[in-house]
Amino acid sequence: MPLLTRLRCQRRAAWQQYLSLRGRIGGDYKRIYHYHIRKTAGTSLNSAFLNTFGIDYEQLEECRRVRKGGLIFAQHNWPVIKRGKFFYASSHAAVHQLSPPSGTFTVTVLRDPVDRLLSHYRYLMAIRNDPQVRQNEARWMETLQREMQWLGDSFADFLTLIPREHLQRQLYTFSERYDVEEATRAILDCSAVCFTETIDADLERLARQLNLPLQLRHERRSAPLPRPPQADLEQARALLAPEIELLNRVRLRLAVTSASAA
Repeated sequence: MPLLTRLRCQRRAAWQQYLSLRGRIGGDYKRIYHYHIRKTAGTSLNSAFLNTFGIDYEQLEECRRVRKGGLIFAQHNWPVIKRGKFFYASSHAAVHQLSPPSGTFTVTVLRDPVDRLLSHYRYLMAIRNDPQVRQNEARWMETLQREMQWLGDSFADFLTLIPREHLQRQLYTFSERYDVEEATRAILDCSAVCFTETIDADLERLARQLNLPLQLRHERRSAPLPRPPQADLEQARALLAPEIELLNRVRLRLAVTSASAA
């Protein structure tokens, strides 16, 4: 095929995909919304979607709403998300605080609760100890200053000082009452559920499901720190027991659903 003809075909295919994305995703969905739980690789998931459409992640974080090629992308923009006036959006808000309208493809990323909490702790430690990290996160410093008060002098102090809604953030995101079964049902109501531990394979599956050329780039890795004492980790597991049970239930029911569909 001549080069000019091939280029015209590529442009036509891209334009047809663009037109289909403006109206529908996967045949039934009008938009995509990410219930973003912090320290689960959610930023990497956001970047995969934004990079596909040439959206600068830092610009979107600052502006909270960006239009590109007739499509609207939103970040933590509650009014836009509530009205469903977006193609792709994400927020840290819990389900009971903010949910998009019907016709939305919803996705979330879950992570081993202890690993997620350790990552949150290491992130705050990096903010406190590293001027470069503080500079990179300057726009969020008002919130981060409050969170750094949870650090104390050790991981054990952190476990005592962090509020429950942040300690058990995955559970709280899907149940204001911290009810494991309620949260399980809410998670399984999502159009797609990913896990940090399998994020590469999950993103490939998501790309096929949405017919989008998503490519993962890992973002914002926490600085390595010595692992806390075993006694502190056991205390963390005890405090996170309901959330650990939540992830166990979700994994089991997803496995049963997958086996039934096979």
